[in-house]
Amino acid sequence: MTVTHQMTAILPCNDLDASEAFYARLGFSCAARHADYRILADGKGGALHLASAVEGWLVPGRNPFGLYLYSGEQTATRPHINATEFFCGSGHCPHAPRYI
Repeated sequence: MTVTHQMTAILPCNDLDASEAFYARLGFSCAARHADYRILADGKGGALHLASAVEGWLVPGRNPFGLYLYSGEQTATRPHINATEFFCGSGHCPHAPRYI
């Protein structure tokens, strides 16, 4: 097995299931599932780890964490995802960065 140089973000989440479902819509699938931790991958080199946050640590609207996903395919292959889902300008978004 060849090991490549790689760094992966670990995002704290209030709701692992909702967060996993959100990232699945971006092409990520769960490579490993534990009670308080998920490892996601997109099969193209993208990886993301999700960890359960301690209760009360992440406050909706005050989450300082975020990610950038650069993909030439994102717009063409994911037309069903709009900016509102990322930024939650209105409504409850338990899976978007300000809430996870």
